[in-house]
Amino acid sequence: MIPIQNLYYLLCYAWNTLDEAERVNIQIEQFKNLPDLFAKVLINGLRVLFKRGLDHDYEEHEQVVEGIKGKLNLSATLKTHQLWHRRSICQFDEYSADTPGNQILAATVQHLLQTPAVDKSLKAELQQLQRMFPPMKRIALTPRAFQQVQLRRDQRLYHFLLHICRIVAENLLPTESVGQFKFVDFRRDDRKMNRVFESFLFRFYQKEQQEYWVRREQIRWQWEATQDPQHLNYLPIMETDVTLESTNRKIIIDAKYYRQPLGGSRFEVDKLFSTNLYQLYSYLLNQEQRDERSRVATGMLVYPQTDQPIRLDYRFGTHDILIRSVNLNAHWREIHEELLGLIKVEELRG
Repeated sequence: MIPIQNLYYLLCYAWNTLDEAERVNIQIEQFKNLPDLFAKVLINGLRVLFKRGLDHDYEEHEQVVEGIKGKLNLSATLKTHQLWHRRSICQFDEYSADTPGNQILAATVQHLLQTPAVDKSLKAELQQLQRMFPPMKRIALTPRAFQQVQLRRDQRLYHFLLHICRIVAENLLPTESVGQFKFVDFRRDDRKMNRVFESFLFRFYQKEQQEYWVRREQIRWQWEATQDPQHLNYLPIMETDVTLESTNRKIIIDAKYYRQPLGGSRFEVDKLFSTNLYQLYSYLLNQEQRDERSRVATGMLVYPQTDQPIRLDYRFGTHDILIRSVNLNAHWREIHEELLGLIKVEELRG
């Protein structure tokens, strides 16, 4: 299982929030479990926010007021006979810290306080911060709550902390004890970790090297519709996890996260998953027509290393196909160097 400190680096790259992680400034090595790590990140981040002041925004309200305030809702006012009492129902904007983003931060603090796995000293810090929030609506940490948040680009610390809140919300489950939550270690979930691993590789190569430009490439099927051109609309879109391209070289990387990257049936052991090979093969084959770089592009499957490193080299037509693993249990500097080594010219030549 990936060490907690390495997972934190993976997440910060995947979210593109390395600068904000440095600003929050925690000693990752001291944490033994994920709830404590996320609680401390939230604590330090909230301290920064409270020091500079929580972000405010104009929120629309509709309520009964004395006289008239803002925009009069005449129909509702007459229907409820408010005028007899010299009141009206009005719509108006109020500048308030009761925003969706701040509501999520407050709700996450409350959920962590209700999680037994969080250390008592961290809970004491969370309680202090909880008292610093102004009055605001209490919400459930649902996907819809996160969808309602609208942040500006310059609110990067909010972006980072809301990523923390989302990952807490996605992995807290109610227990049999009323009002308590259990944190599920998502490192055991290959599907969740695959999304993290894929985004991590993309952001890592985007940030840590200058030889290639980095993108996610959409590849069209090189098929023709024999009866009706509209039939092409039913073909799924192919999009690479990472495409690295320089003036004379192109690498298509497909990231696959498995706790056991080599599988097989009862009669076959230590075999690559055929679906992964088919997918990479389709990418290479259907993009060949673009230019010379694409015609001779290198394809690479990248897995996390388990017991033994994986290093397999193949060739199909004009394409080198490389299967590589990365040891995510190593020291972070070693991971950094290993990932950069994968795309060096000497490596690509085998």
